[in-house]
Amino acid sequence: MLYDDLHPRLLHYLRTLVRTDAEDVASETWLQIGRDLPTFHGTWHKWRSWAITIARNRALDHIRHQQRRPHTHIPLQQLQERSSHNDTETDVLTRLTWQTALLLITRLPHSEAQAVLLHTVMGYTATEAGHLLDKQPGAIRTAAHRGLRKLTHHAHQLGLNTDHATHREPDRSPEARQRC
Repeated sequence: MLYDDLHPRLLHYLRTLVRTDAEDVASETWLQIGRDLPTFHGTWHKWRSWAITIARNRALDHIRHQQRRPHTHIPLQQLQERSSHNDTETDVLTRLTWQTALLLITRLPHSEAQAVLLHTVMGYTATEAGHLLDKQPGAIRTAAHRGLRKLTHHAHQLGLNTDHATHREPDRSPEARQRC
């Protein structure tokens, strides 16, 4: 249940940090989570923050490692086809949409990109994202707002239609308002 809830959002976050190596870093993250899980005590929200902190640290370690050692690319012809139980057309369109969005996010200044990823894409409250990034909730909301405005501007420049984009409705429950 924990994996199913967090893994897709974790991959989106890691793709902006380490791009094509996101799945490798996610695997390292889950191994670390598995090793350290018996020592964790806290709430659901603290667990998500703990897990994303581990992912962020693994990504930073990966980036440092890449800077020390040259990276070799494997030609696509050597990779085996992966089977899927889903509709191929839907999978491709979804991946293209996410890839485009993540590519646009990587064009943002670092602070805005992280705020958009954590607050908007991964669904953390401004307080939770601020805790992870060691910033005030207001700074997270401001950076996310600026980042989203820039993303819309970039999308319009590329001729992408943002009118029919699917948006996740924010949680407007009293508990969610209290968390913010």
